Amino acid sequence: MKTVLHILFILFSTSLIGQNREAAIISDKDDYTIIRNGEGIEYDSLSFIKENEIFYVDNSGKQWERVYLFKFVDGKQITGFVHKSRIQTLKECSLQKKVEILNMLNVQLTENNEKFKNNKSDFQAIERDYDPYSELTENYFCETGDTNILKKFFTVKLSLETALEEPSVAVANCFVCRPELVIGILKSMNRDIELLISDIIAYTPSNIENYKELIRNIKELKDMNE
Repeated sequence: MKTVLHILFILFSTSLIGQNREAAIISDKDDYTIIRNGEGIEYDSLSFIKENEIFYVDNSGKQWERVYLFKFVDGKQITGFVHKSRIQTLKECSLQKKVEILNMLNVQLTENNEKFKNNKSDFQAIERDYDPYSELTENYFCETGDTNILKKFFTVKLSLETALEEPSVAVANCFVCRPELVIGILKSMNRDIELLISDIIAYTPSNIENYKELIRNIKELKDMNE
């Protein structure tokens, strides 16, 4: 079952997000921004984006950027155009704003995890926030070393009880950039950490510096918990 869900996640996220698109929020004093069906204010409104709502943007450098929402009408994803002055990618946000968004996504995913346990077919509802949450957690933790944020990420990932590639890769990348802190978090959790350790072993790239030593350390932690 996990293998099937993993394949579905890869196929769906690739078509929905695309390889060169970036997660973003709006930057607008009105707390919402209109999405238009063309590149200019003369075009009709398709929908709107609210404050702190995550969407994806091509980030092509044009005055009007194409955006992609996690909203669907008649089975079709809403895509349109927003002026670049109204867009802020997550990586451009202040550290304080990143924490605000991470906490918001953590709450959403915790709620979605419970729904997913009761309805395994509702896959879109659980995967839609994991990509930006994983990416932002990884970037923020590697920059700041904030163990509280990463522990929240680990906890919500374990509560999902199924395999998704993006959060698994993020676990490994956090280990690569700050291994001592990650090992400390795992020791403090002291339960249900086998999946996190498996992620690190499976997704840590073998060409990094001190690879063998890092993997040996994490395997020792695994042995201690068996």
